[in-house]
Amino acid sequence: MIDGALELYKQLSSYARMKEMVDNGETESLHLECKAPIEPRLTKDVQSHLAKALSGFSNTAGGIVIWGVSTTKHSHSGLDVMTQIEPIGNIDHFEKQIHSRIPSLTTPPISGYLTKVIKRRKADTKGLIIAYIPKIESDPIQSARDNHFYYRTGDDFTLAPYEIIKRLFAATESPDVYGRLYVGMSKKLQDGAWEIPIGVENRSSAVAENVMLYVEILNPDACQHIRATSLSDVSNINPGKKIYTTDFNKAIHRGLNIMGGNIILKMHEGKTAKKKVEISIAIYANKMRAKVCRATVHITKQNCSVAKYEDDFLY
Repeated sequence: MIDGALELYKQLSSYARMKEMVDNGETESLHLECKAPIEPRLTKDVQSHLAKALSGFSNTAGGIVIWGVSTTKHSHSGLDVMTQIEPIGNIDHFEKQIHSRIPSLTTPPISGYLTKVIKRRKADTKGLIIAYIPKIESDPIQSARDNHFYYRTGDDFTLAPYEIIKRLFAATESPDVYGRLYVGMSKKLQDGAWEIPIGVENRSSAVAENVMLYVEILNPDACQHIRATSLSDVSNINPGKKIYTTDFNKAIHRGLNIMGGNIILKMHEGKTAKKKVEISIAIYANKMRAKVCRATVHITKQNCSVAKYEDDFLY
């Protein structure tokens, strides 16, 4: 099934494209919401609206929120028309604030969201922010700001009526399991390698069964050596790849995170040696569409941290 919101997010890749939308008088829609904040700061009003958008888009068909475009309601159609680009100052910092705040604005937290900055020129400090919010197939998403469930109707967010909430809860038969790198729990070993714990979490009230975890090091050449504990090395039957796997012979319930094992990485030494490792964690479970998380882990002699982290469906 085509994800209309994600396709729109990919299309909005330049300032020229944003100006074209404004010049054409495009309107807000099922997948599109625009806002022009007064200041580049996560005020209570900005957080409340974002929480409503996260709930409304997640519970409906997914959507895009654009910060930096003002709208005017059309007198005949009643739709909000994009009328002017209003670049936001200190845009890179504001985007980081939004990206990091999103998980705390809903219950349960959403994943798989994306954010990006659009500038007229690369060196500009002003610009626009675009956020992609996916449709969530598991438990209904509730705003953590006012504890309401929202739904997207036309170009507006409305309180979800009882029948819709009932249907959303009735549809939560699938588990929602994600792989996780617990980099904050990583430790440096005596030989200079870093040991990184890897586990899974279930965000749905549906119990996850027959869960399989596959960990792949996407750029193994960046490492001097790679090994694992409590994970089986299946690289020999996957030529050219470095893959480790494990099966969870237990039911995984919501709120009970389970450790799968550890990946141990030792980087090459020297000034020209690469310091980043690309890791993919794929998750399979009964009655669930396979998921994958991709992480860029920055490793030095003194520190191990995540530089980038994204969740998505595997197919």
